[in-house]
Amino acid sequence: MRFNFATLALATTLLISGTQAGTAPKIESCPALSPRATAATKVTDLRPDDIKVVAALGDSIMAGFAAEGIQGTSIINLKTLNEYRGVSYGGGGDAGAVTVPNFIKKYNPTLKGSSVDEHLIELCYGLLCPPFQYKPAKDVLNAAQSAGLAMNLDHELDYLLPAIKNLPGIDYQNDWKLINMQIGSNDQCASCINALVPLLTPKAYGKHVTDAIERIRTTVPRVLINLSKYFKLQTE
Repeated sequence: MRFNFATLALATTLLISGTQAGTAPKIESCPALSPRATAATKVTDLRPDDIKVVAALGDSIMAGFAAEGIQGTSIINLKTLNEYRGVSYGGGGDAGAVTVPNFIKKYNPTLKGSSVDEHLIELCYGLLCPPFQYKPAKDVLNAAQSAGLAMNLDHELDYLLPAIKNLPGIDYQNDWKLINMQIGSNDQCASCINALVPLLTPKAYGKHVTDAIERIRTTVPRVLINLSKYFKLQTE
């Protein structure tokens, strides 16, 4: 799934404190930021050039599953089952992709953590979360798993938290980190399955998300968590 410039410009604009939002046909047209006299010391003072590390949590949307559409004309084509991690709106870093990380790179070209390229789907659904699926060379800090539920955020954090801490070339204690999180669409869909109803209540969803945020807060120094609303789902 791809997002247009206007949608993602808002995410970057929100990081710029003390400014007014504007529009531009492409990120390259946005004005440069004047160098800071002192580094940001609190999350409310962050600008895009303060972000040194980007990471992502979520489901197939954040993982970039099928983001390039149906591949080929044959009935069976495994590339249709690929996650296009490099174009994930919240975690991707492929050149030319319209993503939050690439917008931030306009202001900090040395940003680390974006996922790149593509690979076969990594599936995680409730209790069905096979180990050793992650491909660190391509996923980097995009821990999203296709079909993921809110209850699977712990599984994703088991990969993400050590990966952030061990990421080469960063100052773990002092560098500012942005974690983009979007999850919940699969919880809504699966809540229609009778056997899963007790596990997928709004209260349970809220607890899983809150617990994940708290786990990040108490583990990762200097972090901004961007929790995005899931898409509205309905039946006709």
